[in-house]
Amino acid sequence: MLCGVALYANGRADSARAQDAPESKLLLLMDYHKARPNNVQEFVMSEKLDGVRALWNGKQLLTRSGRVIKAPSCFIEHFPPFSLDGELWIGRGEFEKALALVQKDCTHCPCSRDKEAKDSSWDRAKYYVFDVPMCDVLESKVPKNTPKNQREQSAEDAHCTLFERLKVLESYLASAPTIPISIIKQEPIASEKQLFKRLQELSEQAQRGLSCAGF
Repeated sequence: MLCGVALYANGRADSARAQDAPESKLLLLMDYHKARPNNVQEFVMSEKLDGVRALWNGKQLLTRSGRVIKAPSCFIEHFPPFSLDGELWIGRGEFEKALALVQKDCTHCPCSRDKEAKDSSWDRAKYYVFDVPMCDVLESKVPKNTPKNQREQSAEDAHCTLFERLKVLESYLASAPTIPISIIKQEPIASEKQLFKRLQELSEQAQRGLSCAGF
């Protein structure tokens, strides 16, 4: 079982560089015992899905290394114009099928299963989002001549938290409920005892594990 802590490579959610260097701003998963947060109450937990990591940059789906995922145009046509971080997921225990999706050009593949797409899994796939890295949107409202440290503080003062960012996506999805996007449920952590109890529950269900992220 995996119990990991998700941290940004540059310390916070800054999507200004998302399109140029995806790996530099993605949440990176570290072993919980190595990261060892000082205060678990500053983190939330969610089930670690066995899907394929994918970044939506507002125009395209990208792998963690920045390679374009050639998803069907009908799959992404109504995706939002802002960045998302998540996983392409088909179902528990179906990682290999999810991996196969991103390894071929499916730009013109149908999204629904038919006689010509018997081996297609895009009709079952969904993009599960665990973050909306868009602090730069908040920073854009700050005058450009503002010192960098003050710009970063302004973003924090604007409540650029995980839950505030996810609310942006929630609002977007409310107006377009048929988009194949879901937000991964984030649960507050009251104590390490609660965290490891939840991990044990997932272990008994033969699930992959937990991911913890600061909010």
